[in-house]
Amino acid sequence: MKVPIYGSGKNVRDWIYILDHCEALDNVLRKGKSGEIYNISSGNELDNLTLVKKVLELMNKDESLIEFVEDRPGHDVR
Repeated sequence: MKVPIYGSGKNVRDWIYILDHCEALDNVLRKGKSGEIYNISSGNELDNLTLVKKVLELMNKDESLIEFVEDRPGHDVR
């Protein structure tokens, strides 16, 4: 099965571990103030292609599984 990558795969995302995200949400629910805005992030920015290559490496899979597909209209770079 191929791993689809939109466009060049250089779109950057801030990747966060799910349990860290859940803990942050719990903190906002318990300690946050009504009307305030809270941004949750990890400061762990990687482009999509780099992340997919790392995952494939961890799974001992070849990068030939990557398939570049047409980018989505209006796809944000960051």
